Amino acid sequence: MLTKWANIAAGTTVELKGKRYKVAKIKVKGKVAKVTLIGADLFQPLTREVDAKAKVEVPAMSVKGKSKTASSSKPGPLYDDRGAQTRWAEENEGDPKATKPPKKAKGGKWTEPRDKAEKAILKHLDGKLVGETFDPAVGHYVPPVDTSTVLAHLFLYHGIEPDPVEKLDLWHSLGMHDDLHERAKVAPFSPLKVNHWHTKERPTT
Repeated sequence: MLTKWANIAAGTTVELKGKRYKVAKIKVKGKVAKVTLIGADLFQPLTREVDAKAKVEVPAMSVKGKSKTASSSKPGPLYDDRGAQTRWAEENEGDPKATKPPKKAKGGKWTEPRDKAEKAILKHLDGKLVGETFDPAVGHYVPPVDTSTVLAHLFLYHGIEPDPVEKLDLWHSLGMHDDLHERAKVAPFSPLKVNHWHTKERPTT
């Protein structure tokens, strides 16, 4: 559905050049709209001034074969049959339980291998455990990130692929990572690409 930027509210998903973004903030003043967008392919929020009367695409959401627009009072389901999130959550749909692991992680240090297979991977391949899950549809337990692991973590759990041409500032990446988690906890909830919880210890078996 095409509509004017002047009609867009914060929290709306818009489509620009084939990619979807969420409008984090929008302020219309006269003929100009100041818009802040967030999205999985953006390393930080993008703020631009646009013509308030210019048209923008608001994608339709599917509900069991029936199409409803984003302006509908009843948007499509938040999760599909496999438990994967299908769209941005509305303000009332944030689940506080999703930000906390289902059970306490008291399984020992992430750096200590638990069995022969893990010991072999650590010894011969210099591998590192990046996460554990008992149910991928619910979420993953992952260790805290630092400058040595943040880029791999952003790629695996947040769907952000580092640009091979640009050398990224690792401290900036850590700040961006914290911001992504903060957005998942407060309205208008921006879901994590892969739901996960950072814990000091591994989960118990």
